[in-house]
Amino acid sequence: MMRYKRLGRTGLRVSEAALGTMNFVNSDWGIDSAQSRKVLDSYASAGGVFLDTAPIYSAGESERLVGDFIKSDRDHFVVATKYGVSHADGIMKSGASRREMIRSVEASLKRLETDRIDLLYLHWWDETCGIDEVMRTFDDLVRSGKVQYVALSNTPAWIVSRAQTLAETGDWTPLAAIQVEFNLAQRAAERDLLPMARELGLGSVVWGPLAGGLLARPEGGPRQKRRDAQATPEARRIADVVGELAEKHRVAPASLALAGLLRMPFGNDVIPIIGASSREQLVTNLEYLELALEDEDVRSLQEASKSARGVPHDMLASPTIRNLLVGGSGQSLTP
Repeated sequence: MMRYKRLGRTGLRVSEAALGTMNFVNSDWGIDSAQSRKVLDSYASAGGVFLDTAPIYSAGESERLVGDFIKSDRDHFVVATKYGVSHADGIMKSGASRREMIRSVEASLKRLETDRIDLLYLHWWDETCGIDEVMRTFDDLVRSGKVQYVALSNTPAWIVSRAQTLAETGDWTPLAAIQVEFNLAQRAAERDLLPMARELGLGSVVWGPLAGGLLARPEGGPRQKRRDAQATPEARRIADVVGELAEKHRVAPASLALAGLLRMPFGNDVIPIIGASSREQLVTNLEYLELALEDEDVRSLQEASKSARGVPHDMLASPTIRNLLVGGSGQSLTP
């Protein structure tokens, strides 16, 4: 059974794993409504309450299915959706502007068959719109009751920091969370985004925790095979280590990869978005919640998945600079 945690420093309670509904789309690469319902019901039976969707997921079909599935018990679930991007709606129905946010929220409310969105993300940062416009419109929607909490997804750390400062100084609704890609094959979020979120008290919701299925090693369809073909040699090497440890523990690679992710330096902070194409796959993925890894396993995963932290982090972590910061005394200080 799933445990619960606060989303950042808010009082909003969410389950420790979110359910991704991007494949609730009745399309050739997704799953139909009957199978989608089984996945959601299985997630709810395990104690899950945190649902992640977006208007871009099959032109709103994911939102429509989620809304239909939960309308009989709406208050039991925390629904997160997004705004700002579109596959084919044109320039006037995309972007981060106030106009687009309000239009998108109204459309999402109708598809979800609800009177409020629990958590609204800007889906991707739009450099053509000022963050002050985004934050002020977020605040207006929260005050109207149509949105409960707000967040930024796929946005640079300095933009998120500026947004939170504007909220604090302008008496606007503060951010509750960020959403960012994070998995054993992609740990770049550890450079700035996850440390920033911890410092600012933001929740860290992470997408792609299995690297698009690469770390799960399923039989897969065209989409999975395409992702595997695009994987870097480093990513494939990490997947091999995950597979070896999964065999050792006699668990599915997906469970091992998720359990390992939570043992990375910022693993305790993150809420992974777990997707599944069947009830059985979801149950297998959620087995990570009960999987205890040995310290030796964690070290193997950290060594296999480590990457350069970049400027200025690598320099600041060097023994030379660490010693200069303590006046050449050789002392070791921790934050």
